[in-house]
Amino acid sequence: MDAFLKDGHPLLGSVPGPLALAGHDGVIWAAGGGRGESALLRFDDEGWRAEQLDAGGLRAVLPLDAETVVVAGEYGYLAIVGGGEEEAREIETGAYKGCLYGLARIGGVIWVTGDEGFVATLDPQTGELHVEPPFTSGNVVRAVAGPEGETLFVAGSQLIRRSADGTVDAWFSGRAPLTDAAYAPDGSLAVTGDAGQLYLAEPGGIPVPCDGAPALDLEALLYDPRRDGFLIVGEDGFIGFLGPDGDSDGDGDGDGAGAGVLQALAPAVPPYRLTSVLPWQDGHLYTGWVQTGPPYRFCGAVYFDGAAEAAPSKVYVAPRQDFGPPRVRTVGNSGRTPLAVEDFEVIPLDAAKERMPEVTWPDFPPFDHIRFYDGDLHVADCTALMEYEEREASGYAIAISGDLIVDGTLDATAGGDGYGSLLVVQGDVWAPAALFRYGIAASIGGTLEVATVVQCDHGDDGGVLWAATIRAQVLFYSLYFPIPDAELDAFCIGDVYGDTSFPPDRATEVFVPDVIEDGELDESTAASWLREGRSILREA
Repeated sequence: MDAFLKDGHPLLGSVPGPLALAGHDGVIWAAGGGRGESALLRFDDEGWRAEQLDAGGLRAVLPLDAETVVVAGEYGYLAIVGGGEEEAREIETGAYKGCLYGLARIGGVIWVTGDEGFVATLDPQTGELHVEPPFTSGNVVRAVAGPEGETLFVAGSQLIRRSADGTVDAWFSGRAPLTDAAYAPDGSLAVTGDAGQLYLAEPGGIPVPCDGAPALDLEALLYDPRRDGFLIVGEDGFIGFLGPDGDSDGDGDGDGAGAGVLQALAPAVPPYRLTSVLPWQDGHLYTGWVQTGPPYRFCGAVYFDGAAEAAPSKVYVAPRQDFGPPRVRTVGNSGRTPLAVEDFEVIPLDAAKERMPEVTWPDFPPFDHIRFYDGDLHVADCTALMEYEEREASGYAIAISGDLIVDGTLDATAGGDGYGSLLVVQGDVWAPAALFRYGIAASIGGTLEVATVVQCDHGDDGGVLWAATIRAQVLFYSLYFPIPDAELDAFCIGDVYGDTSFPPDRATEVFVPDVIEDGELDESTAASWLREGRSILREA
């Protein structure tokens, strides 16, 4: 059973584990995260899509209807998402900043459980949260509705029963932390836990150990009515089935190994730690996670054990934004004979400013001398034009009194130890694509005209771009590189220093998937593509 959805998906971005699954009326929700990341994914007829949520890491999701869910997770985060609201409605948990593990709708309320014995009830209509007096100091990871009206809590290594009148008693103890519990329709109860704990209780009875359990942490279980038994999942991609008396393989022919014996099924690939199970179509969905690093992060995956064509593997593709066709060159047609790249003179910076008074000169970076081109310049690429002495603290400094025409990508990536470089053009500039990266101070007296993309990023070392006009299909700016100071005739995407245009987290509507990471443009990959002459824009 192979994973069909994994962390780092080019369209969905981060799919961090541990993941929790829930479904309602054919809609699937997956929530997870940790180490500063979170994910809330929704699957409907259009496919999977990521919901934006400012949360540290999610541990539980509970649908209220096809459009609305409750989510809970790290640092006491509790919120109602959807229901026609653009922003999540966060529920205050007071001074509690622990991790919330469980959400269970029992009766008209939602039980919310967490570590350090946290138990509360949430009214889904009003959003009112009532914190219960603590009855345990253990981590309460689950709340389960019992067949006689009681509520069963999985807390630390204990099962704690709360009767309808509020009476609480520690009913069962395992030999290590317990992880989940589930009832069958006949009232029998299955319980999982760390270190290979698997118990089964007859209706009204006490849980007893089952045979055949592996020496693994068993994380979750689900009663499967189609096979009349329990699916068990855990670490190393383990999946098992615990069937009724005499049918531990769940095929109904009675040839299993007997009551209370676990039958191992085909494991998940890759063998992540499985944390949840959800019925879907002719099979079941499973979620798993693994920790990678350093740098440490949680990576999640979703699996399906049914027919391949029934797997919910479709991913929603947002409509492409309309940024028009590539621009056609209209500048740099002076008719003057262009200079060759070696036809420059090195003159003092102040002398260059005197000879090019019609353009604004940046104050940064400071150079004493500059390579000066007295006329138009036409080059195949920027390799020779932008070269500089590697041992110098600063990079190149170039001034062009006419127009600059580049047949390939205008790669104005700053060079030198201080990432300081200077490019000043008094006339117009044309290129199929353009990069302005790191501490490049670029000023263009006329029009910067680019067929496809102008990319500006990593400007925290003083990067700026000034021009009278910028014309392009798309202008992208990020990572402390401010939006260029120019009259802009381009589809702009970026958010730097409060200058927000099209949201960067919707980059999938502009750029091809191969240059997207975690839902946003990967600047380094995009720059490499542009240098190679490859398009990073989605086709119409």
